[in-house]
Amino acid sequence: MVFFDTETTGLDFQKGQITQFAGKRVLPDGSSCRATWYAQVKSEVDYSEEVQKLTGLEESFLHEHGIFEEELAKKVYNFLFSHAPVVLIAHNAQFDLLFILELMQRYGYSLDDSPYSILDTITVARDRKEFPHKLIDMMHHYNTNIDANLHRADVDVSVLINVFYSMLHEKNDINYYLNVIGVPPKKNIMGYQLPGIRYKDQPWFHIGTMRPPVYATIDI
Repeated sequence: MVFFDTETTGLDFQKGQITQFAGKRVLPDGSSCRATWYAQVKSEVDYSEEVQKLTGLEESFLHEHGIFEEELAKKVYNFLFSHAPVVLIAHNAQFDLLFILELMQRYGYSLDDSPYSILDTITVARDRKEFPHKLIDMMHHYNTNIDANLHRADVDVSVLINVFYSMLHEKNDINYYLNVIGVPPKKNIMGYQLPGIRYKDQPWFHIGTMRPPVYATIDI
């Protein structure tokens, strides 16, 4: 399993770029390793003051501590995809994976021989909890006390791990969410449908309302 998160220059995965990648790889024998990398922002990419304040990743910091995007692509590829098969776990995985797959494509990395599955914890959250479902909401719900900025990828990964294991022990159906992404009412799929993923309409959860879990419903 690889738990991961990204910070980016904005919401456009084609015009923007990743500014921070963080992840934790957990091997079958229980051993693990962590990684955190920052990337310098390319001159042609818009990186607003608002986003810099939100993440705390100022452009000057990234210029001093970041690596070139091409080097980031190599490191992320090796971390995520070189130990296949792998389960990639993220909160709102569609967003992060669009940026990562765009990064891989930009520098010529093929994933044809790198089988991976996806587990999206926000999809699990929407089946079990009332709105809102951001990572910070799940942190409070599961009493994960981490006193830090949740808009930094390394901190988000630590929270994500705690949330995932809380979900795992909460109900015995986590495996059924592999390669399933729920799409709430009046929401559109961001970007495009990722290969191998089943996209499903996912009504909002309401206490006392009976409905099947999203993995048991019809694909979009």
